[in-house]
Amino acid sequence: MELVIFVACELPEKEISRIKEKLGKDVKVRFKVDPSLIGGAALVWNGQYKDYSLKARLEEHKKEIHKIYEGC
Repeated sequence: MELVIFVACELPEKEISRIKEKLGKDVKVRFKVDPSLIGGAALVWNGQYKDYSLKARLEEHKKEIHKIYEGC
């Protein structure tokens, strides 16, 4: 199995090792840097994309704010 982790900036080697250790040897982990995420991470696992980034959260809040003020 392969997991691709997108992060906003390069992670320290200690953190990368810790993540790989927790996932075990059966999971191949690749890290990619995407500064547009601002913070947090996005994951691709078994063909599914899960976005836990700060950018995604800000976009969600932006949509909610637009919904609130649509009628004004």
